[in-house]
Amino acid sequence: MCYSTLLSKDIREQGILNTKEISKILEDHFNKRAMNDTLIWSLLIFQFWYQQSQQYKNFSPRLL
Repeated sequence: MCYSTLLSKDIREQGILNTKEISKILEDHFNKRAMNDTLIWSLLIFQFWYQQSQQYKNFSPRLL
């Protein structure tokens, strides 16, 4: 899930996150060279939030 989400086409197209750095972070973590669990979790949550927020970017609530 981490690789497929954080190195997806969507991430590259957004241009917000650096996929080369994300790949290094993931490889270091899963090869036990670094403990990046908190960083990976934060990146995943950001990506899920960003995807959700884009669904409502043209939403204009009406009060009445």
